[in-house]
Amino acid sequence: MVGLAFSAQEHLGDQLLIAYFDWYEACLRLKESYRAWTRAGAGKASYEFGQCIAALDAEESAADEYARTVLRVDRRRARTTARR
Repeated sequence: MVGLAFSAQEHLGDQLLIAYFDWYEACLRLKESYRAWTRAGAGKASYEFGQCIAALDAEESAADEYARTVLRVDRRRARTTARR
C-alpha cells in the first residue's frame, strides 16, 4: 500500500512539473509574440496582434491548468498530513 501511495505522489509531482513547464513555455511564446507585434510594420501589425492574443489565451489556459494542479497537490498533501 505504501508503494502505491508513493507512486501516486510521484505521479502528482510529475504532473505539477509538467504543468509548470507548459505554463513557462507559454510565457516565453507570449513574450516572443508581444515582441513580434511591437516590432511589426504596418502590413503585419494586425496579424502579429492576432498571434499575440492567441499566445495570451494559451498562457492563461496554461496558468489555469498549473493552478488546478497545484490545488490537487495541496489537497493530497493535506489529506496525507491529516492521516498522520
